[in-house]
Amino acid sequence: MSNKEELIAKLVSEISAKVSERLAPNIPSSVVQDYKGLSPGISPVRAWFKYQAKLPMSSDEIKTLDALQWATDKISIPLNLTGQITRTDQTSNVIPTRIAEAFVEQLGGWNAIRDNCNLIQTSTGEKIRVPQVDDRSNIAAWLTSSGIDMTTSVPPTITGVTLDARTVSSKAIVIDNTLVRDSTIDLEGLLGRIIAERIGRFANNKATVGSGSNEPHGIVTASPSQQTAAQGTIAYDDLVGLIYSIEEPYRSSGKFMMNKSTIAHVCKIKDSQNRPLFISDPSGKPGGTILGFPIVENRDMADVGASAKPIIFGDMKVYAYREVSTLQLAILRERFIEFNSLGFLAFYDFDSAMLATSTTNAIKALQVKPS
Repeated sequence: MSNKEELIAKLVSEISAKVSERLAPNIPSSVVQDYKGLSPGISPVRAWFKYQAKLPMSSDEIKTLDALQWATDKISIPLNLTGQITRTDQTSNVIPTRIAEAFVEQLGGWNAIRDNCNLIQTSTGEKIRVPQVDDRSNIAAWLTSSGIDMTTSVPPTITGVTLDARTVSSKAIVIDNTLVRDSTIDLEGLLGRIIAERIGRFANNKATVGSGSNEPHGIVTASPSQQTAAQGTIAYDDLVGLIYSIEEPYRSSGKFMMNKSTIAHVCKIKDSQNRPLFISDPSGKPGGTILGFPIVENRDMADVGASAKPIIFGDMKVYAYREVSTLQLAILRERFIEFNSLGFLAFYDFDSAMLATSTTNAIKALQVKPS
């Protein structure tokens, strides 16, 4: 073995050990035992890519694919790494958790709604019905000797919202075959980050401003609103009014959501002595909270402008983000063969909707008064 080959082998061993150390707590011991015969240091996803690209494979890589039954164009990867990892009809989900790990780690950075709202993960894509309850008009009463007057009893208003599983495609992601062959590259981590950015950007946009027609009803679109006092701008009084338009206990769990431009706008609000009003960090760093409530940055919120809704405030948990906890990967073998590359598609299923009725005052959008 040459010095170069020895160095590569050493790097592969070190990377595999580090990845295994990170994944070990998330993989049930019973599942690990089922695959303890697999060769250490072998990347099943890399082996799968090599198989699809018809690149030379080692005997250990062939053995890995045979053991996992991965002679297929599509594999399934679980996103819920803390749950039980099981074998599906198509393939085993136990090994490629590095992709899911990188995907989930990065997705929050690109998808503020998923990271802060009520995340509902399901194993299948059937529609689910979630109840909406508004019982604010009813109140308890003393029990007297004459009993309870049932004629004045009013049933709670119970409606519901249906969460679908709408499929998002990453579009083709093209990987050069040299990357597939290079065992020093963390291919699974790279793919997870690319998929997370592409899908995260799209899903966050739809979950933020989706119209609700053949797409999710975005949190801004679904939130009732109140106007600012002045035209075309946001003042301190508008923020206080927005906070106290929310009912307790929703207000105590409240967060602000806005984009970076609006955060800057709010941080520039000054008093009559030209001193900034919002400096929450002891170091003087602005932008952490507004009047004690956290700020969530969401790139898909509107800028401050006439008739725009640049800020929402309230309990984000009343907005549901449903995802199917399996990421599908499919290979495009022939399309990019002239470029000595492999293409693959990732498929992600999600939907989102407001769980609170508009009359519960759980969350609201601040709308800038038009000029």
